[in-house]
Amino acid sequence: MAQKDTDELGTVAGRLKMAESARLKFEQSIATPTSEKIAQIDEKERKRELEARKNDLLQVLKVPEGRRLIYHILELCGPYRASFCGSDSALAAFKEGQRDIGLELLSLINLADPAIYLQMQREHLSDQKSKESAREKLMEEINNGI
Repeated sequence: MAQKDTDELGTVAGRLKMAESARLKFEQSIATPTSEKIAQIDEKERKRELEARKNDLLQVLKVPEGRRLIYHILELCGPYRASFCGSDSALAAFKEGQRDIGLELLSLINLADPAIYLQMQREHLSDQKSKESAREKLMEEINNGI
């Protein structure tokens, strides 16, 4: 009889141990996500947001007015200009901030569609030539009228 009681106790203890192990695994699976899970979720969200920004930007860049506006913003930001200002560190920091925004915008444009930036440059050059031609024509009219 003593052997039977020991087997039953062993079996009960074994079952309790298995149940406790299963309970712990279950609690861990529903507990706060691990840092790895959080990182995966963050990465998926970041990709989703980036895709949304790219799509929004493409909508703006579909029309000439949008391309002109974005090109103007890039000119204001000066991504290709140096931000060094001699001993004025506050002005240098300000210019570097502007430049960083311009670089971010350029990066987003190139992710969305690299050909669009080239199109924007061509359109800007064409606009500049048209303005210059109109200015020259006006100057000629002024000079002939005098």
